[in-house]
Formats: sequence, C-alpha cells, structure tokens
Amino acid sequence: MSKQEISDIVIQTIAQAAAMDPADVKEDSDLIADLNMDSLAVFELVVDLETAFELQISDEDVETLHTPAQITNYIVTRVRLN
Repeated sequence: MSKQEISDIVIQTIAQAAAMDPADVKEDSDLIADLNMDSLAVFELVVDLETAFELQISDEDVETLHTPAQITNYIVTRVRLN
C-alpha cells in the first residue's frame, strides 16, 4: 500500500469520525482545534484506523498524533515494519 493510499484512507476515516466532507480535511488540520473533534470522536477514529490497517495504536502514541499527516506517517512506519 502506498503512502498516498494510506493518506486517502486516513483522511476518509477522519472525515467520517468528524462528520464532515473529506475535501475539508487537510493534511495539516489539527483534529481538535481545526476539525472540532472531541475525545469520543478521536477514540472512534483510533478504533476505525486500527481496524482499517490491522494495527494497534497505543494511548501514548494517540496523544502525539494531532494531524492527518502525523497519523499517515505513523501508519506508514507501522505497516512497513509488519
């Protein structure tokens, strides 16, 4: 899976969790500040991403992932390691 494919899935998943159009989700959008996601929406996003990419995201890692670009890079690293 390419980085662009991962990014597309990440953005689509974020858009669903934030109940917004994927076109409105930018790579540098902050999940909380820009996309108005609350902690429940972020939790649901993490579960959806774990399911989509068949990986586990630790609570410590979740706290460091604030933008779609950061999430994409995190997943790219994990997918390539497995």
